[in-house]
Amino acid sequence: MLEKWVILLFSILTVLPNTRAETPEDRCLEPVDQGPCQTFQIKWFWDEADGQCKEFHYGGCLGTKNRQI
Repeated sequence: MLEKWVILLFSILTVLPNTRAETPEDRCLEPVDQGPCQTFQIKWFWDEADGQCKEFHYGGCLGTKNRQI
């Protein structure tokens, strides 16, 4: 029984340091990508070079996470 707890603890300690929650800043630094689908929804993305949000047409699937409602 103790062996199972040691293995579980070891597994947790090796996985946790390698995980990092994505921050909004990470998402906003991705390049804009409308994705391959063609529903063409109006969305907004953060343009790091200009320091402002800009409108673009999102295809409805895939693309990057740099899109806002």
